[in-house]
Amino acid sequence: MTDDVAVVVVLDDDHLGAETDVVEQLASAGFVTERVQHDLGTVTGTVARASVRSLESIPGVAAVEQQRTPGVPPPDADVQ
Repeated sequence: MTDDVAVVVVLDDDHLGAETDVVEQLASAGFVTERVQHDLGTVTGTVARASVRSLESIPGVAAVEQQRTPGVPPPDADVQ
């Protein structure tokens, strides 16, 4: 079982319009694309936790951020 994490990949300005090329390179690094947002220049998907840092070295990638899932304690939980 792999320890996959959800991430958002932000493309640099020079690669806007060339998302397909960057997505192919991300896939070769183990990234599984869920959505490409052309207008925003972002790609969302999952990758093994150990591979997150390697995505940052792909040409066209400006940043890689792990998605956070907010959590709310159950109604009967003690107030913190």
